Amino acid sequence: PGRRCTPLSRPLVIRLSFTSCVWGTVSLPLLGLTTCVFISSVFHFEDSTGTHCQVPNYLPSISASISLSPECHIWRFCIGLHSAPRFLVAFTYFKFYKTRFASRFPESSLSCLNLAFSISENFGLLLLTYVSSSETYLVHKEGFVLFIISSLIYMLITCRLWKVIKKYSLSPEVRILLTVLNATQKKINMCTAPSCRSFA
Repeated sequence: PGRRCTPLSRPLVIRLSFTSCVWGTVSLPLLGLTTCVFISSVFHFEDSTGTHCQVPNYLPSISASISLSPECHIWRFCIGLHSAPRFLVAFTYFKFYKTRFASRFPESSLSCLNLAFSISENFGLLLLTYVSSSETYLVHKEGFVLFIISSLIYMLITCRLWKVIKKYSLSPEVRILLTVLNATQKKINMCTAPSCRSFA
């Protein structure tokens, strides 16, 4: 009788729409770069614009902006947050492609390659971000090469897969209906031409 009835404790649930997550993920590199350039221009202008050949620079370069402290830590933090959702998106697209191309041999294999190159692209981005050229130049260079090659192949495979999806996404009935509509539109255009109007 001395006990009080307390409501059931519910876990804290934070809901975030997919659109907001995408915009936040895409905006992180731009936000980090803008912040680094601003800090370098205001607080480290001489260090970020100085060159060995004494050529005057009015704004710091990208490499100079993200190589100083605390700019490099801000840049690494933003890229780290940016890369985490990209791994989730890569596996999500892989499941979508495997479901879409379960019975198609070339596209099913391309789906696996698409996942592999997407992961290697993200690893290359993290490698060249967290290992600067002044610390270990060879590792930084290999990360940059891995990022460039993987991103190019990944985009080519993605374009190929979505070309197939666009080609076979419509049902046969819809494709027939679109064909009839296009043929009707061509006839209407022919009848509205000046040669047709002259016989009226």
